[in-house]
Amino acid sequence: MSVFQEVSAFRTLVDAGNSTVDVAARFGISENLVNCRLALARLSPVLWKLYEEEEVTLGVLQAFTLIDDHNTQERIWNELPTWDRDKPNVIRASCLRRKSPPLTNVFASSALTPMKLLAALSTATCFPKAKTALPSQIQDYSHGW
Repeated sequence: MSVFQEVSAFRTLVDAGNSTVDVAARFGISENLVNCRLALARLSPVLWKLYEEEEVTLGVLQAFTLIDDHNTQERIWNELPTWDRDKPNVIRASCLRRKSPPLTNVFASSALTPMKLLAALSTATCFPKAKTALPSQIQDYSHGW
């Protein structure tokens, strides 16, 4: 089954009332993969046509899933230099720039100050904490291998 067929099938099943868990179980795949394919269902038909013509990779399509608006997706594609059109990381960065307001606007429109932002980021738990090595786990390499 091609990616486009998966997207169509999953979308049809979810629109018919099936949960993503049900769809995943039916196809023997992870729910995460179902959600990733459903995100691709929100892409512009112009981008899908490029994929069918093998002008873009699946990674490029996935990068565009950060934005749901077809016009914005197409505008980003058209504004990209040709040498950046095969780089998902460049496309993701362009999508995120379009999606989020500049930080200066955030600071001006709220009580959030740079210091409060730093304090919040320093206590954020979105990244796993590094495991602390116990002294017994640290190997001494001072004498060579």
